[in-house]
Amino acid sequence: MAITITDLFKEQQYHEILQRTLDRIPDYIDKSEGSYIWDAVAPVSYEHAKQASFLMFVLMQAFALHAYGEWLDHMAGDFGISRAPAVPATVELLFTGNPGGEIPAGTKVAVQSTSIMFETDERAVIGIDGTALVSATCLNPGEEGNVPNDVVNLLVDFVPVVSSVTNPAPSTGGVDAEDDEILRNRILFFKRNPERGGTETDYQRWALSVGGVQAAHCVALARGIGSVDVIIGAPPNQIAELVPRVQAVVDAKKPLGVHATVKGAEILPVDFRITVSGIDVLTAEDVAMAYLTTVGIGGTVLFSKLIAAIINAGAADAFLTEPVGTQLVLAPDTVLDPHVYITVVD
Repeated sequence: MAITITDLFKEQQYHEILQRTLDRIPDYIDKSEGSYIWDAVAPVSYEHAKQASFLMFVLMQAFALHAYGEWLDHMAGDFGISRAPAVPATVELLFTGNPGGEIPAGTKVAVQSTSIMFETDERAVIGIDGTALVSATCLNPGEEGNVPNDVVNLLVDFVPVVSSVTNPAPSTGGVDAEDDEILRNRILFFKRNPERGGTETDYQRWALSVGGVQAAHCVALARGIGSVDVIIGAPPNQIAELVPRVQAVVDAKKPLGVHATVKGAEILPVDFRITVSGIDVLTAEDVAMAYLTTVGIGGTVLFSKLIAAIINAGAADAFLTEPVGTQLVLAPDTVLDPHVYITVVD
């Protein structure tokens, strides 16, 4: 009979190890709890169990389905891909002050009562109207740098010619680092779809090798024989920068004579409203998003799978109130932008 991972883990629990150790000691020796023998063996058994637990943890990190964080990054490196880093937000800052006054590049301005800070990208001179509009980049990469208008108004660096500063429009473009689920899906695609010299999955594989690309879809014969369209999904503010990068990778790898065009996917925002019982909101949201992020460009959302995932995570019941129907079929050039809203009932 084959030994399962669960069996191995159970055998390495503290009480199991302690009991096996005590069983090896002759019965004529006092080994009851509190005896010299028990007190000597118990700490060793505990440390042995800790080491076994750590080794079990390391074992599970060898599988893409279970690895996370830095372990997942190392696994991605085996396939020549890497986690897309966080992208900082940018903003236009309006300085008011003495005409002709100079605002140095690197001048820092913050959002009051937060750690969010922006730094001007270039030197600027205040105009005759007493204002200067300067581009700035957030020093806190990620979505936290996307702030509303008129909140970036705390001048951190002393600039004597400046009397006030603000952001007339919201800051935009901040994107968090690629999360584990998206990176995991890219790794699994690489593992399950080895390169075959120009198949549809090869084009997806080549596109997904570029950091920042979250999904890819290949449309064969898009414009007739010898043509291919590669549709990529990524944060909207990164599409314009990613398309030429993916195009360069595809052009370098595609078979001779094939005309391949890389395009950004159309984004379809969809609200998923789910009523659940017997499970907390955060767990239900995480499980729902874990399934929805696996739906690639041009894919199909099966509502039964979405509900089954939540019930398998421990919910007593779950049902979808929006959208209606049994499935959502995406157009070939469309990627899903899911928004999950959970309502818990008794």
